[in-house]
Amino acid sequence: MDVLFIIAGAIALVVGFRRLRDIGTRVDAALATYESVLSAFRRLEERLARLEAAQFSGEPAPVTPQPEPARAPEPTAFDRDLERARERQVARALREASVGTPDLKWPPSPEQPPISQAPLETNESYRRPIAPLTESARAFARRVREQFAGEEWEAIVGGSWLNKLGVLVLVIGISLFLAHSLTHHGPLARVATGLAVSLAMLSGGVVLERRARYVIVSRGLIGGGWAALYTTAYAAHAFESARVIQSPLLASLVLCAVALGMILHSLRYRSEVVTGVAYFVGFATLAISPITSLALFASVVLIASMLYLAYRFTWDRMAVAGVVVAYVTYIWGAKIPADTHLTFVSGQVALAAYWLLFEAFDLVGLMRRENRDDAVKALAALNAVGFLGMATIEWSAFSPSTIHILFTYAALAFAATAALRWKLVPPSVVEPSPKVIIERLESGSFEVAATLASGLMAAAIFYRFTGYAINVALLLEAEFLFILGLRLQLKYLRMLGGAVFALAAGKVLIYDSQDDAKTAIAGHLFYAGTPTAILTAAAAYANRIGFKGWRAFAWTATFILWVVLAQELPDAYVGLGWIILGGCLFEYGIFARDFDLRTQGYSASVSGVGALALINGVGDLGFPNLHPWISLVPTTLMAFAATFQLMRETDATVPEPERSWARDAASAAGAVLAMLLAWQMLPAPAVAVAWTALAIVLIEAGFVTGLLAPRIEGYALAACAFARLFLANFTATGSFGIVSERLLTVAPVIVAFYYAAQRLDEEKLRVHLEWFEYLARRVFRHAGAILIVVLIRFEAGRVAAVIGWSIFAVILLEAGLRLRDVDFRYQSYALAAATFARSWASNFYIPGSLGGMPERVVTGAIVIGCLYACEMLAPRSDRVFTPTNGNRIEQALEYIDLNARTIFSILASALLALLLFYEISGRLLTVAWGLQAVALLIAGFAIRERVLRLSGLGLFGVCIIKVFTHDLQHLDALPRILSFIVLGALLISMSFVYTRYREQMRRFL
Repeated sequence: MDVLFIIAGAIALVVGFRRLRDIGTRVDAALATYESVLSAFRRLEERLARLEAAQFSGEPAPVTPQPEPARAPEPTAFDRDLERARERQVARALREASVGTPDLKWPPSPEQPPISQAPLETNESYRRPIAPLTESARAFARRVREQFAGEEWEAIVGGSWLNKLGVLVLVIGISLFLAHSLTHHGPLARVATGLAVSLAMLSGGVVLERRARYVIVSRGLIGGGWAALYTTAYAAHAFESARVIQSPLLASLVLCAVALGMILHSLRYRSEVVTGVAYFVGFATLAISPITSLALFASVVLIASMLYLAYRFTWDRMAVAGVVVAYVTYIWGAKIPADTHLTFVSGQVALAAYWLLFEAFDLVGLMRRENRDDAVKALAALNAVGFLGMATIEWSAFSPSTIHILFTYAALAFAATAALRWKLVPPSVVEPSPKVIIERLESGSFEVAATLASGLMAAAIFYRFTGYAINVALLLEAEFLFILGLRLQLKYLRMLGGAVFALAAGKVLIYDSQDDAKTAIAGHLFYAGTPTAILTAAAAYANRIGFKGWRAFAWTATFILWVVLAQELPDAYVGLGWIILGGCLFEYGIFARDFDLRTQGYSASVSGVGALALINGVGDLGFPNLHPWISLVPTTLMAFAATFQLMRETDATVPEPERSWARDAASAAGAVLAMLLAWQMLPAPAVAVAWTALAIVLIEAGFVTGLLAPRIEGYALAACAFARLFLANFTATGSFGIVSERLLTVAPVIVAFYYAAQRLDEEKLRVHLEWFEYLARRVFRHAGAILIVVLIRFEAGRVAAVIGWSIFAVILLEAGLRLRDVDFRYQSYALAAATFARSWASNFYIPGSLGGMPERVVTGAIVIGCLYACEMLAPRSDRVFTPTNGNRIEQALEYIDLNARTIFSILASALLALLLFYEISGRLLTVAWGLQAVALLIAGFAIRERVLRLSGLGLFGVCIIKVFTHDLQHLDALPRILSFIVLGALLISMSFVYTRYREQMRRFL
């Protein structure tokens, strides 16, 4: 211990001498500047005197050679600091002057007159920026003179600093002497020696202070004497080797008497340095001795007396230094962990007394003055850190299970001082910002104390309670802070309440939600964390709705309830619970006109719809759902009810555009839920019918209300129904009597599609439709035709499908011509091509019979007849095709529509030729094709159809090529001869007809 003090003293001496050397350098520079200014003034006085003498005598003034000015010394660090301080003063003065006199220019512009020629007012305006600089320089000079009192720095070092250091070393030596157990010195001798030395120092100081030359030395001796006397009085009971006072009470009284004498004596000198040295020595004495109850009491008395003097003489720096010294002294001598309960309690009481004394000093300082010294602004923070740090370390080491007691009492203490600070430093009316809060913290406001109080109380709650009792206690603290902040109109307290509430909510969501324990409430099992979670949500809603708190309260409450419903409800009903929660929030949001609550309702409802789609809709994700209608029916009704309600609301309750997108979203949710309900509750073939019916209802509702969203939902639902038919209905095998499920379920959808297309045709004349609705009208018609074609295929079978298709093609062409609808005509063309391809690719290879005739002959004849019927129905067109500006597809469709009659004829004739190819043997095929060509020519002449005549001529050409390329080489003699004879006869006959009746036929051509 002695070595440590010797090393510390040596370091302090080295640092002190270096500091004094720097100060001496600065003083030398200041004195040199002062001397140069005085010499300049003397030269100016001499020159002025010569000028005055020359003026009165009429003689020219003698010119006195001016001595060469001495070279200025190199600027020191002190000079540079002083120059920077002057520049800052000038800049600040210019800013202040520019606010009051906007026309003032500094430095003056060339147009302005110099100061000596300007009027008096102008000179005064120029002097204002210089005044703060002059005053600052004078203040600095006064401070230098007060600190150094005109003495050389060697005198300061030798007379003041060495004196103080010597007193410190002497007092430490006395304390070590008293503590050391020498065999030939008894306790009384040691105490007597200490008394003698301390009284000698006191008396010597009192005698020397009467001489001005020894003031510094005398005051150091006086401070050291009191410190030695205090140390001796303390050792008379605290040290075993110097114990002459056995009674702790008497020892305490002696210490109080010495402290009182020190105070009374200090009142006479009023020197912060002297008193500070005395107290520092006293604390150093306590630091090198064991911490006992008496030592703690002595330290409390020492602190109380020091703070009294600091308050009496406004020695704030001494008080701030006292905070650091007091807690460092305690740390140095404290025994951690404490060996006995009495030692522990004594230490905690002493720490509490420390904090209370320093806090009281800071509060009294706030009452006494507004502008506090910069150093004292850190007093409260240092005091809090020292007290809480040491108390927590000691309590954790000695009795960690009861540390909540420390936190509780500390929280109450900081709450009390926060209330006092709130009274002493009124809260700012400005909205809290980082800059404002920092300024308030520097002024000693209540924010730091309130924050510590709330944090310590939260820590006490966590250490004192367990389980869900922590949640309740945290909620009580949060609500107390929040309501108190509302009552006192202090936003900072509300922020602290919000922070504590966030802690409680975080525990509910992060920690409690992982607890699988159950508890019985009213005969039902709930998760153990559910009651506290609901209580937390209720408190949050109360803060938001009842006390107009932040929006985060309501969002947190909604999320907590969302999690609780997900935990407590069975998987099949989670979506229902979320939608009910969203509906309640939505309704109250409309009632209270709170957009935030409505937004939470929308969010909860969307999640509920998603859960129903995954759990109640899909049904194959591993979630058991025996009764999906229980969730889907009420949620569907709620969605459509919300849609109707939003249609009735006005801007006063739900403003635009929120009302529009919320209404559309509710309608879409209702449509989705209704789809899921039909999917789950109806037989598979009936689902598409239900979806189609709902689609028509939505489309009609859109037309009636003038809303676009229901119509879009109807179009989307119709598309889903269309796809559903291919997945479930066309493959259905059941029947109702003689009618199949397929026909019974697909036919209503077809009718609905044509009805939707007709309604769009009607509405386009009444209201303005969107561009995609014009497209939807055509899509509905094409979708209906596709469904009919596919239905014919499945109902008529593989063979008879072409018969139905060909008849339907005739019907479509007739409808397209009568209604002048190009879509029906296009469908007819496409179906004719499909029928031709199907007959050639499939039917002509079927070997079966129908009514005693080959199936391909019967089906082929009907198809060919329908194709020729389409030819007869298609109008003749003499218009030459001219490409439009449309794309290639549109041009191709227009070309087909213009030449439809020709295309139908070619398809029919080609299909007949193919049928003859499959039905007649190769030996008679040429004859058959020749007869077909004759028939085509006769029919062409009869009905004046040029394409038939050209088809006949073309078929004759095929026959000629076949005769020479195939029949001549591959047929037997008789068939070959027959082919040539018959074909030749037919060709001659037709040539004769063309030649003989040329004039009559000219009108047919």
